[in-house]
Amino acid sequence: MGFKNFHCVPEGYRPDRKDPRASRCLQCTYRALLWGGMFGAMYASRRPRGLKKLIISGGPASIPLLEKGFEVLIAALPDDVRDTLEDCNRRGDYQSLEFEKAAAVFYARHVCRLDPPPPEVQCAFKNLKDDPTAYLTLQGPSEFVIIGSFKDWEGWKEGRKIDVPMLLLNGKYDEATDLCMEPWFRTIPRVRWLMLENSSHIGHFKERERYMQVCGGFLLSDS
Repeated sequence: MGFKNFHCVPEGYRPDRKDPRASRCLQCTYRALLWGGMFGAMYASRRPRGLKKLIISGGPASIPLLEKGFEVLIAALPDDVRDTLEDCNRRGDYQSLEFEKAAAVFYARHVCRLDPPPPEVQCAFKNLKDDPTAYLTLQGPSEFVIIGSFKDWEGWKEGRKIDVPMLLLNGKYDEATDLCMEPWFRTIPRVRWLMLENSSHIGHFKERERYMQVCGGFLLSDS
């Protein structure tokens, strides 16, 4: 089961097609994390009526650049962890306890730096393990091996079409490194970029007060 092509927004889709009256009345802001940031950016690039602002948190502008960032992060892991991940990747072994333990070190550094992870995060990982269909289809068998439908995705090429103010967020230790975030900043006309100094991928948990303060200020601002 899989998709031949990955489209964040179906071709020909117009958000106001069903009921133009509703879209004229709706004034909304879109906030999205990782994959949702990819979907949200493509949605915003269609310039839907009613969309006022866009917040992308850890959503890469390029999957190939996301992978290059992974390579840098993995290279900085302890030798035994790095060697295990690289060996498992070569063998295509993503189910062994050996791989899970090594991957957990990466996740603890670059996905969730809270120990233990918040219940919501634990639930998300459980749901992913119980039904990995979407993950396997879009991404692939591992966080570090992207062979799914969006492996060649380069969303930044549509960035210039986004005409609403955008807030870009990522963490200092984020798996979504600056390398894959920078193209949004370079191509979107009205954009701010903030790095959360103590966070990895889920800054809305690690630095909740700071995160909400920044997002709230952006939403209340005139631009």
